[in-house]
Amino acid sequence: MKNKQKAVLSLAVSLIFTAAAAALFYFTFCNIFYRIDGKNPPINPGESTVQNGKSASLMLCNMFSDNTNIKEHILFGKSIYADGDSVSAGDGSDHYAYAEFIRDRNNMRLVNRSKGGTTLALRDDRSDSIYERIRELDGEYDYLLIEGGYNDVFRGLSLGSPTHSRSSEDFDLHTIYGATDEICRILQTKYPDTKKLFVLGHKMKDEYEIPQQNAWNAIKEPLNKWGIPYIDIYEETGLTSDEYDREYQVFNQDDGIHPTKKAYEKFYVPVIEEKLKSL
Repeated sequence: MKNKQKAVLSLAVSLIFTAAAAALFYFTFCNIFYRIDGKNPPINPGESTVQNGKSASLMLCNMFSDNTNIKEHILFGKSIYADGDSVSAGDGSDHYAYAEFIRDRNNMRLVNRSKGGTTLALRDDRSDSIYERIRELDGEYDYLLIEGGYNDVFRGLSLGSPTHSRSSEDFDLHTIYGATDEICRILQTKYPDTKKLFVLGHKMKDEYEIPQQNAWNAIKEPLNKWGIPYIDIYEETGLTSDEYDREYQVFNQDDGIHPTKKAYEKFYVPVIEEKLKSL
């Protein structure tokens, strides 16, 4: 009997020590890394991917400290390339746009080459179109997040014509149809296994309603042809340039084009992040 009691007592003590050690490890480990700025190695030489002080260890602690299904963390630690115009670059929010939000929420490694004023299509007066950047794209990524079309509308660039061809020789790169077709071809050829998402932004002011609608339809057709998923922010959230609240400040300086950080967080991030998780 005494031997049995000793065995039970020994087991109880062992369990108590195990639980105490686990608790000590958890709180020490997480608290230490909560105070350390986490940095991931750059995806390509010379490209910064600092995660705003959020270390992978902290994110790991957060994963195990809640009851969220592991599928919710499918983006955790992955690499993502973003490209587009000023909406993707965050020109109205100190260059902190939806890609930066998603990076920090999921501890991802981000390369964002978006640039204000650039178009999807080629232009004779510039050599930095989104197409040209995609053409030179290299490196390995888990996700490709592309946006564009606003400046094509502002500049009155030609829509062009749709084609069933998959040959770049048949694409007019100075048009929205042609440039989007070639962007899709490049992405599907160079990155066949990488998950891709094209972002079509919010609705602009009424004077641009018809040109934007035509441009967005011209962008969607090649995307559908090449099987690249897209998300239309206006269709998903109803966000328009007319939606401006002085207290909330949806758009920077009431210009109706460049979202604020609050607008990205409220309208862009949730639907884009959810779509990325579903790919």
